[in-house]
Amino acid sequence: MPTVQGYMRMADIFISYARPTAKLTRSIASALETEGFSVWFDEALPANRAYADVIQEQLDEAGAVLVIWSREAAQSQWVRSEANRAREKSKLVQLRSDGSALPMPFDQIQCLDFQGWNGDLRAPCWRQLLAATGELVGREAPPVPTRPEAERAAGIGRRKVIASGIGAAAVVGIGAWLWRQPDAPAAPPEVQILLQKSQTIMSDGRPEELTQATAYLLEATRLAPDFATAWGMLAFNYALRKFQGPHAARAGEDTRCRSAAANALAIDPEEVFAQCSLLLLTPPYRHWRRVEERGRDLARRHAEIPLPHHLHGDALAATGRWRDAVKALARINRRRFLIPLSDRGIIQALWGAGNIQQAETLLTQAAERWPIHHAIWNLRIEFLTHSGRAAEAVDLLGNRSALPLHYPEDQLNAALLTARAMAGAADSKAAISANLGLLDDGRATYVAYLNHKISMALLVAQRCAALGDLDSAFAILDGYYFGRGSRAALAPVAGDEERTTVSLFEPAASKLRLDPRFSTLVREIGLEDYWRSADVAPDYRHEK
Repeated sequence: MPTVQGYMRMADIFISYARPTAKLTRSIASALETEGFSVWFDEALPANRAYADVIQEQLDEAGAVLVIWSREAAQSQWVRSEANRAREKSKLVQLRSDGSALPMPFDQIQCLDFQGWNGDLRAPCWRQLLAATGELVGREAPPVPTRPEAERAAGIGRRKVIASGIGAAAVVGIGAWLWRQPDAPAAPPEVQILLQKSQTIMSDGRPEELTQATAYLLEATRLAPDFATAWGMLAFNYALRKFQGPHAARAGEDTRCRSAAANALAIDPEEVFAQCSLLLLTPPYRHWRRVEERGRDLARRHAEIPLPHHLHGDALAATGRWRDAVKALARINRRRFLIPLSDRGIIQALWGAGNIQQAETLLTQAAERWPIHHAIWNLRIEFLTHSGRAAEAVDLLGNRSALPLHYPEDQLNAALLTARAMAGAADSKAAISANLGLLDDGRATYVAYLNHKISMALLVAQRCAALGDLDSAFAILDGYYFGRGSRAALAPVAGDEERTTVSLFEPAASKLRLDPRFSTLVREIGLEDYWRSADVAPDYRHEK
């Protein structure tokens, strides 16, 4: 793609796809170019631009957006978000590469069948694609070529894909997270591609895809064993896997994280991912001051990277210091970063600090970007339910086409009953019963986030309190934090390593904090000692 004064020229057609269909994507892109269209997909990322900025810019400016659906694409938050944005802008063209079902609502829109397409430019599916994209771009489809012309064009396309492989790799950046100092050595082009792919997976916040990121990063370290960032990102990946994977594998992931971090720091003692990874191995629970101070130091030294600011902000939020967390997270340049979990953390902090208008604005933007991302969707439901807009939460929960993939039916029912009760449209007892039933089913994990998991027990305790059943709420918390009482079974398997406190200070738990038992709870947890030794106070005490 040519550039003008350092900027990417906007393409006629933006292609959205999942990695397993990369070969088909290149073939289609090359064939479209032989037909006279300019095409953009993410192998044309420039090295000097932030990944998310370029994606949004190219998608918004393209005349047509071609989505190549596959089984993996249907499960990709990025592809679905790009497809939804194109649908809203009335410039969506879609094709299927396999027999997988399309996600809603895209299954209600015409989709061309490219299963078995071999590059034939006379094929009906190809002619239909040209007509659809040509109409959107404002260009008539070229006439059907004779067979020799079609064969020559297909041959040129194949050669172009092969010849452009190295050139495309040379301009692929490794993302805004991976900016280096001017005097740092650049990674080989093929390593930049691997790092960009792994960064996309990790920033999307899908624990089930971390194994693929590991494979990319291991290959990157083999190709560039002296490139510190590759080792640092590998350490970061192992740190995430430690806390988001099975308990039995934690010791091994911890060892691998420390080993990769040591390799990174031996090459570059200031490598940010390695330093953050080692801090991630220490969950904030009962280590609040150490994590806060270390996070603050890393954020000061690596101010251009979001991760240290989040480690610092998370430690502050875990101790009820939402206003300080907002200040820490405000240092992130959100114009350069498009990360679902980052936005979730910022929105949660604003809500906790009482800045509900700004939280609403950012949440609306996040929901438009990632309408079915699990963390954004869950936060949106809780925000609406507990901020006086419960009726809107009921409507959203009832929209099956807007649900995240594979959302458990019992959790959906409990959330719906809670929202209806908060809206005054249902009995609170039924909602409380449905939520307590989630714990009886033995479900422990609500959402994975960096180095901790928010337990379903904490969510249920919040809802019980909001619905007026404070006795059940404190029984749950007693079991979760201390392994005692009627809910002792809710204690995390790994003990303090899995415990978190941020849920105690969220707006949904406001009724908990008004109960005298809350003071006893935070004292036993150790938060009183922290507040006293650090000479700070949680926000809720300032409000009294």
